[in-house]
Amino acid sequence: MQQTKIIDASLEVDDRLKLFGVTKAELFQIAHKVVMARNGVVSIDPVTASGQFAYIYGTRALREVFMRRGWEIDRSENIEAVYNKETGIKIIYQSADKASNQNQVPRAISDKGAGSKRMVASGQFDLEMFLEPKENPASITPKVWYFFVAVNGSDVCAELSRPGTIENHQFKDFVERIFIIKSGEWDPINPINIVSDNNDIDTEEFEINVSRK
Repeated sequence: MQQTKIIDASLEVDDRLKLFGVTKAELFQIAHKVVMARNGVVSIDPVTASGQFAYIYGTRALREVFMRRGWEIDRSENIEAVYNKETGIKIIYQSADKASNQNQVPRAISDKGAGSKRMVASGQFDLEMFLEPKENPASITPKVWYFFVAVNGSDVCAELSRPGTIENHQFKDFVERIFIIKSGEWDPINPINIVSDNNDIDTEEFEINVSRK
């Protein structure tokens, strides 16, 4: 098992997030929208509604934040994600049982399929040494990251992490974990306790196509 790089100190987290072009406050906003979506579930909804709402609104919020930075929608392997052509980084929203816990790796609420396993595995290979200088390795071997949000009662945790392998339909180990919200840091009354430099995301700036399947 490979050694996992864990980043949890505030200044280190802020510095590492420069790779993605986002702030900790913006990632807080994603988690906030997930919690709000879950809280919108009522007794007459299907029993799976809270998980479905978390995934839908989590993915939407993820895209709202990253598409403002030039990222694009990616649906490779039928997995909803955002992708940056320049850096070759792909990010997927994932609800989990735990997050930002050094003693436990996040366990996905829903089992991961063969597509996720292939996507994570292929991102572990570094092909730069085999390519001509003019070729862009980012478009060939995307590095896959997940934004995990774990909601346990009034405690909410989140991390942005790059898994190493998926086995038996779950994440086995990680290359790197960036702790965004640790246990006890979530304020249920005022969840967004870090002020962003940007206004709230407006989905109207994106062109949304609606079609029947």
